[in-house]
Amino acid sequence: MAAIQEIQSLISQGQPIPEGLQRNALREAAANGMSNADLANTLGVPASMVDDAAATLAATPEIGALPIDQFMPQIPAPNPLAGIAVDNNYSQQEIDQVRGLVDSGAVSLDQVAQNFGVTPNYAAAGLGMSTEGMAIENINNQSAQEIMKSIPPTGDYTTEQVETITGLMNAGKLNVSDVSKHFNVDESYTMEVISGVPKETYAKGNFTPEQTKKLESLVVAGVATAPQVAKYFDAPVTDVTDYLQNNTGLSEEQIVDSILSDVAADSDYNMSDAEKVKKQIDDGNITVAQAANQFKVSEDDINRVMAEMNATGGTIISDPLKQTSANTGTNMSAGADLTGGVSDITYGRDGDDIPTGLAGSETALTGSASDALSLLNTINQAGRTDLTGQTQVGLNDLAAGAATARDDITTGVTSGLEALNTGITTARDDISSSTTTAQDLINAAAGTARGDITTGATTARGDISSGATQAQDLLNQGITTGRGDLSSSLAAAQEQLSSGITQGRGDISTGSEEAYNRLVAGLGQGRTDLTAGFGGAADAIRAAQAQATGQIQQGTAQGLSAFNQGIGQGRQDITGSFGRAEGMFDPYRQAGTTALQQQLALSGALGQEAFDQAYQESPQMAFLREQGMRANLAGSSATGGLGGGNVQKELARFGQGLASQGLQQQIANLGTLSGQGLGASGSAANIATSGGQNLANLAQQQGATNLQALQAQGQNLAGITTGAGQNLANLAQGGGQALAGLSQLQATAGADISQNRGQNLAQLAQALGTGSAGMTQATGANLSNLAQQQGTLGANIAQSQGQNLANVAQSQGQNLSNIAQAQGTQGANIAQASGQNLANLAQQQGMSGLNTYMTQGQNLGRIAENLGVNQLNTRTALGSNLANYGLSTGLPAASTVSNLGINLAQGRTQAGRDLANQAGNVAQLLGGIQQGQATNLSNLTQGQMNYLNSLTNNAAAAEAMAQQGYSGNQANLLTGTGSTMLGIGNVPSFVPDYGNMVGNAFNAAGAGYQMFGNQNTNQQPTGYGTNMNIGGYLPQGYFNQTPQTGMNYNPALYSSQQLQGLS
Repeated sequence: MAAIQEIQSLISQGQPIPEGLQRNALREAAANGMSNADLANTLGVPASMVDDAAATLAATPEIGALPIDQFMPQIPAPNPLAGIAVDNNYSQQEIDQVRGLVDSGAVSLDQVAQNFGVTPNYAAAGLGMSTEGMAIENINNQSAQEIMKSIPPTGDYTTEQVETITGLMNAGKLNVSDVSKHFNVDESYTMEVISGVPKETYAKGNFTPEQTKKLESLVVAGVATAPQVAKYFDAPVTDVTDYLQNNTGLSEEQIVDSILSDVAADSDYNMSDAEKVKKQIDDGNITVAQAANQFKVSEDDINRVMAEMNATGGTIISDPLKQTSANTGTNMSAGADLTGGVSDITYGRDGDDIPTGLAGSETALTGSASDALSLLNTINQAGRTDLTGQTQVGLNDLAAGAATARDDITTGVTSGLEALNTGITTARDDISSSTTTAQDLINAAAGTARGDITTGATTARGDISSGATQAQDLLNQGITTGRGDLSSSLAAAQEQLSSGITQGRGDISTGSEEAYNRLVAGLGQGRTDLTAGFGGAADAIRAAQAQATGQIQQGTAQGLSAFNQGIGQGRQDITGSFGRAEGMFDPYRQAGTTALQQQLALSGALGQEAFDQAYQESPQMAFLREQGMRANLAGSSATGGLGGGNVQKELARFGQGLASQGLQQQIANLGTLSGQGLGASGSAANIATSGGQNLANLAQQQGATNLQALQAQGQNLAGITTGAGQNLANLAQGGGQALAGLSQLQATAGADISQNRGQNLAQLAQALGTGSAGMTQATGANLSNLAQQQGTLGANIAQSQGQNLANVAQSQGQNLSNIAQAQGTQGANIAQASGQNLANLAQQQGMSGLNTYMTQGQNLGRIAENLGVNQLNTRTALGSNLANYGLSTGLPAASTVSNLGINLAQGRTQAGRDLANQAGNVAQLLGGIQQGQATNLSNLTQGQMNYLNSLTNNAAAAEAMAQQGYSGNQANLLTGTGSTMLGIGNVPSFVPDYGNMVGNAFNAAGAGYQMFGNQNTNQQPTGYGTNMNIGGYLPQGYFNQTPQTGMNYNPALYSSQQLQGLS
């Protein structure tokens, strides 16, 4: 079934199907027993389409094949992309749909590009597909450019015009350069509009995948080049190319193609093309190898062209990419080339077109006198121009060198000051930030508290006002209903009375009874309405009272809860702080308690056994006892009384005395320790007392605040209850009066009806008038009573509302005042500490800046002095050379014309010497500049080393002094302890201030780290590469001896000899 398969392939490509292929497919289907529906299902087309084709070709199985000359219409292939609108605004779902069609083979990239009016490269990038192997587009769409030119660069464009240009760029038909040049705008602005990527995204480093894909598509489609992207983000081109190569599907060849997209690789290159390529190589954006690969030439060709451009000041003598040995000098033979084979290194200067060497001599000798003089004059002017120009080049180089030196010094000073200012600024920012943060926290807490207080007060006011309004509304509603009921009842009674008289003139008794019954019913309804109205008003008053009571109680409970929580946190903080402070005295109190127990034991107060356990002879006393006994024995032996009783007594007396002395000394030492324990206990007691006082103050403040809040709550609740009771009482009184009026009306009307029952019909009119008057009078009285009650109840509600609002406002003002006072005190403390820290930083910054600027001024002065001397010498030499040159060329011209050729030769020779001398002078001057610059840099480096050494010495001296003080304190402590043990007076024990000692050592180490912590480089002076472990210089065990690996020092400054000298 080859025909059917071929039709399937054409349908997938959107291609038309030839009639012959249709006929063959119908025949294959018939041969395989397929119906038209089966064939349509296989091809993925409507069955009606196959039926129409079969009918036209008459090729169905039932009819058979028609002659070959029968024609049939081609089956149109469906377009899989027809359902996606071409509007340059595609959703991710539509992009995924197209990508799926391409991946499945239903459509090709070329079909996608053609359907949406873009380039295949742009389509691939937009679909997130690999663009490997695709060349960067060199956009030159004339129709798009004509459309763009139809929009003049007026600076005022319609939305439709902007969308037109943006659409052409998104379609890859216009590039950034085209649009920027036409509309006279910067390329970066065009990049911003077309990319939609904010400029600061590069600095922040937070590109999204969509932004990366957009940049990739712009580069692939040739809309923007890699240098234009780099310029927009103020980034090096290499950074942009590396990013695109690492984060997109772009290859190295495509990126190079983008960088050089404005130079077509067509083997037809001009000077402009060479300059563009050279600039990209000089800027480091591409390599020589990449350029050679791009233009399919050798690296030697690229290097040769660049060498010629460098030698000729930008002009290429030979074909840019074709090697040539031809020399373009006018009439210059191979033997006259004095440049050593380099093509005319003076090309482009004044006088380069003048024949020299042998050709010049021939011209001078064979020409006329006037021609020779004219040529001599031209040579003279050219020589002077060359001397002046080259001297100016030397002066420019001299000034540039001096400027470079000044820039180096200024840059160094600026960098140092910037680093200093950055550190100071960072510190200031940290202080300011901390201060601001603290202030913000205080203000936020105060603001929150104010907001809570204001919200609570506002809510309370709203509840009070709402309750009063609701009560007033209910009261007015009840009064209005009562008035309406009275008026309605009066009108109904009058209407019924008139109707009864009109209709019951023949039956007065019946009419009177019916009137009476209706009167009773009306009055009963009025009583019901009055009762319901007053009951509703009472319920509303009670509900408002309950709601206001709940709100007041809830607000009070929340306020007390927040306040008590703060008090509880304060108590915890005070208890914790004083607990930690008391804990610091525990070692001294424990030592004092232990010493006191040993004192009591040694004094005999605890018994002999306790004394025996407590008393221990020290090694020193044992040594003294042994030496004393030896001395006594030696003396007794010398006198012959070694075995006598006196000797034994003396030994016992000596031992007892020495033991007593050791015991007293031990008791004294224990007394000192117990005294320290007593002092520590006293200090701890003071701290505990202070903590207790603070806790008592908090408790007192908490109790007073709770009392005030509860009193205010009670007053508010009492006011609400009183107001509600008064309102209910007034409501009940008014209801009773209204019901009594209705009962009185019912009795009066009934009596009137009974009295008039059976009277003459002639008196019916009089009865009607009397009844109507009575009802109207009663209704007026009732309405008057309702109005009076409405006024009284309204006044009571308003009075209660005003009292409640006044109480809420008073409580709110007191709370806000307390918060403002606390906020001001805390803010003042923080601001004072911050100001002191900032003042210290400013003083340090000012001193460092002063020293730096003084050094910079001296260095710049020396550079300016050297520059002036060198410029004076150069200009003096130039004047001398010009004078000598004019003399050497003018005299031969004036002396004779016949010897003009010889004079010309001598003049050119002299010009060569002058140029050589001038070049030598310039070289000597440049050497002097370089030497001066090196001397200045050496002096600057030496000055920095001296300054750093001075700071290092100061740091070492400070640390050594700390060590010396610590050693002296230890010696004093040991000496005092030894004196006490020997019984030489009662020397008080000395407790060294380890905190200050360690602090001084840390300060010294910190100063050294500030100067040397980040200078571990190959350019360090000898002896500054060893890492110092400052832990080795502090007492064992007083802090964790972690090596400071980032700190460098000079071992020679910390030698034992110098430390001894400091002692």
